[in-house]
Amino acid sequence: MSTIKVNNIVPPNAGEGVSIDGLQMPTAGPLSNRNIVINGAMRVAQRATSVTGLGNNDSNYHTVDRFKFTEGGTHTFELTMAQSTDAPTGFSNSLRLDTTTAQANPNASDQLFIEHRVEGQDLQPLAYGTASAKSFTLSFWVKSNVTGNYVVWFRNHNNEASCSHIYTINSSNVWEYKTITVSGDTANAFANDNTLGLSWRWILSTGSNFTSGTASQTWVPNITDVNRYVGQTANIVQSTDNDWSITGIQLEVGSKSTPFEHRSYSDELQRCQRYLFRVNAISTDQTAIAIGHNHTTNGCRAIIHLPVSMRAEGQSVTEGGLDLLYDNSNEIGVSITSLDEGTNAVGIICTASGSPFTVGRANFLRLNDDANAFFQVESEL
Repeated sequence: MSTIKVNNIVPPNAGEGVSIDGLQMPTAGPLSNRNIVINGAMRVAQRATSVTGLGNNDSNYHTVDRFKFTEGGTHTFELTMAQSTDAPTGFSNSLRLDTTTAQANPNASDQLFIEHRVEGQDLQPLAYGTASAKSFTLSFWVKSNVTGNYVVWFRNHNNEASCSHIYTINSSNVWEYKTITVSGDTANAFANDNTLGLSWRWILSTGSNFTSGTASQTWVPNITDVNRYVGQTANIVQSTDNDWSITGIQLEVGSKSTPFEHRSYSDELQRCQRYLFRVNAISTDQTAIAIGHNHTTNGCRAIIHLPVSMRAEGQSVTEGGLDLLYDNSNEIGVSITSLDEGTNAVGIICTASGSPFTVGRANFLRLNDDANAFFQVESEL
């Protein structure tokens, strides 16, 4: 066995990177915690594993955490969005869209895309807005029966700058690995806070309002609609036979993609819970979510401690059926009448019909015995 002692290893040409035993090493940044994307392997789906009939007015997070379904225009198409078990080697899940109601041709204002959003404070290693601004590389596995050109559109929300890049699906129904490198921007910084800094969109269908201009692969200010998705030829909603799937998404500092950084499920779940905390009922069993007390004969108070500090105070708290166990053995349905939303806990005041409570007694706030009952706190970007 030989030993090589050197102070530095550099590639023969700038930007090529160094590989060791066939594995590409990062061209910038650390060896660990390289991936800025959360849930890039599509393992966490707190809301649901499948949602059908997505179309007009359905822009939202529906299934796989951190990946937003977004549509616009006057379209008539509908899709199913799901966490799928169809995935390339080394992965267990993907995000899949299936067209269930087709639209042969998009209207001028139509658009359909999947979007990922990142806080500005997580983008500081890119050094945007400085003379040392770095490139970043987006890599992913993608599969569709619709071959052709697809656009990924990047947006700096702090300065309203954008750029777009094209990837091509060459073979029908085959998992293909894609990489896109975006140059650094010395002019436009990302705010060092918890607000939306960078987003990017995988375009799946679009009308002429977004394709009739001139594309730019470098950052340009003053976002103009006609320049956004120039070069998109693929349209997954033309036929009910069409589908599109993606997984293994990684965004990292540098000009080269490295092997996907797999994280444990618990680590990925905690990262997702910064934006969404949800408790679902377990089958038809009642599921306790908090301990509280009765402060009046028909009012109860409880505090739900969140597992991680959320990005910001809960923007919305929703529930699908609450139940209260009081006075040791009695139970009654209650409704939320007041909330005190924080980043680490949610204070709840509930009201019951009638006056069944003994003031001062402890109680258990639970999801009722409906298998669809849930409680969630959301703080999405």
